[in-house]
Amino acid sequence: MCRRLPFDYLKDVEMEQGIRLMRYVMPSNVFDDPQSNPDNQCYCDVDSGTCPPRGIINVTACSMGAPLVASFPHFYRGDPKLYEDIQGLSPNGELHDSFIDIHPTLGIALNGRSSLQLNIQVKKSSVFGALSFLPEGIILPIAWIEMALEELPESLQSLVYHGTFSTAAVQLGLAMFCSVTLLISSICMLMMIITRRRKPCATLKIIPADIELKT
Repeated sequence: MCRRLPFDYLKDVEMEQGIRLMRYVMPSNVFDDPQSNPDNQCYCDVDSGTCPPRGIINVTACSMGAPLVASFPHFYRGDPKLYEDIQGLSPNGELHDSFIDIHPTLGIALNGRSSLQLNIQVKKSSVFGALSFLPEGIILPIAWIEMALEELPESLQSLVYHGTFSTAAVQLGLAMFCSVTLLISSICMLMMIITRRRKPCATLKIIPADIELKT
């Protein structure tokens, strides 16, 4: 797609064995028109200045000139006009959202799903008449691409489990050790201050002397 897709933090979730993960989701406006998402201004046609409708982006530059556009599956979160003329489409957030669950300590993705749809925009030609029955400019879905990680192998589950709780135990032990050490040091310092005798800074010694006056 020749672009980076952002993911924003949504909430904390828990996987099996009580491991807490941070869920990041793809923003709802990632494929919006430039009026809603100014970052998509560069996907408008340079010559005509026309922009794709809300819910799709033009990826012709990455497809060797083929009129391809990308979207969420079933034109989810797109302009309703995209799926009015096509039967069988039913946008569903539970199935068509993209998310990543990241371990907060290890920093690795343990669960997630990325769903994208490739579409082709009909461009009629007098030479090729096989598409004459289709409206000019209609966008047809051709592929739904989904990458998902649903279940980790047992070896990796064990590694994540020990990495999570062992690290937490070590952190708790270090925190308690530092707290106890600080408390003992504070008590010892306080006792030294109380029991210490104050000594004068200087001692004045008076020595008697005989003074003779001579005339």
